[in-house]
Amino acid sequence: MKNNFIKTAAIMVVIGGFSTGCISLAGDKRVFHENGFEIVIQDRTSPLPHGSGKRTLEVSGRTFNNLYSASYVWIPEWSSIIFLTHREGGAYVLHIFSLEKKHDIAIKQDGFLVGIGIGRPKTDSSACYVEKVDGDIAVLVNRAYDAPDTRYQLDRAKKKLTPTR
Repeated sequence: MKNNFIKTAAIMVVIGGFSTGCISLAGDKRVFHENGFEIVIQDRTSPLPHGSGKRTLEVSGRTFNNLYSASYVWIPEWSSIIFLTHREGGAYVLHIFSLEKKHDIAIKQDGFLVGIGIGRPKTDSSACYVEKVDGDIAVLVNRAYDAPDTRYQLDRAKKKLTPTR
C-alpha cells in the first residue's frame, strides 16, 4: 500500500511539472543563418533528474541527432557546414553537409577524434577550425588544452580525414 502511494505521488509530481511548465523538454534553441539557410541547434533536456539530454542540429529539412561538437563551421567555398555527431557504441562521425545540394557526407572517425571544438572561437584552447580550403581539400586545426595544435586534411571527394605532418 505504501509503495503504491509513493508511485502515485511521483507520477502526480511529474504530470504536475509538465502541466505547469516547471519541466520542459524543449531546452535551449539557437537559430543561425548561413547564406540564406536556417540552421537550428536544439538542446533538449530530460525530465528525469539524472537523465541525459539530446542535442540536435536541424538544417534543410534534415535532423542530425546527438550533436557532439560545440556547433558547426561554415565553409563558404563548399557552400557547406561541418559538424560532429556521436552514435551509440562510441562512433564519432564528422559531417560535411552541402546546403545547396542538401547532401551529407559522413566520415566515421577511427583511431582519433577531431571536431569536438567545431564552432568554438579560434582563440579557445579547445577550438577546431578550418585553416584553409583548396578545391576539395580543407585543413582543420584541432586544439587541445596545453598541447600543440594538430592539423588534419579533410578530403571531401575521397570522404577521408587524415592527420598531416
